[in-house]
Amino acid sequence: MTRLSEQELRRLIQGGETSTVELKATAPRPVEMAERMCGMANAQGGLIIIGVEDAKHTIVGVPDDRLAMTIDTILRAARQNVKPALVLDPPEPELYELGGKRLVVAAVPLSRGPVYQSGGVFWVRRGTHTVPLDASELLELLGDKGLVD
Repeated sequence: MTRLSEQELRRLIQGGETSTVELKATAPRPVEMAERMCGMANAQGGLIIIGVEDAKHTIVGVPDDRLAMTIDTILRAARQNVKPALVLDPPEPELYELGGKRLVVAAVPLSRGPVYQSGGVFWVRRGTHTVPLDASELLELLGDKGLVD
């Protein structure tokens, strides 16, 4: 994915959460982050933007002393909690600055191959929610990807 312009990033934030955009004021635990990543990868892909309060789309930023921990949480979720390991696009979360506040953006690519899981659950993004796939939906998704007959 190409780097977002400031205008594109502001437009995404003002649009609020969608099936392809997740807004977080702070990084959640790696397990929750992994669920969001799986859901996006198993659906259409998307962006996780950290440093934005979801309800009012307020840019709160990630404090400098939390940037490294935020990036580490994202990478740990993608590499250790998501099965198989998920490679972001680009492979590292990107830093942006809007109005003097720093944001961390992770781009989750659409999976063209595996179906991703976290905690033994296959997740998918539906609207603004990340939900578990039931058995029939999982079989349909596996069939769509050509992984089962």
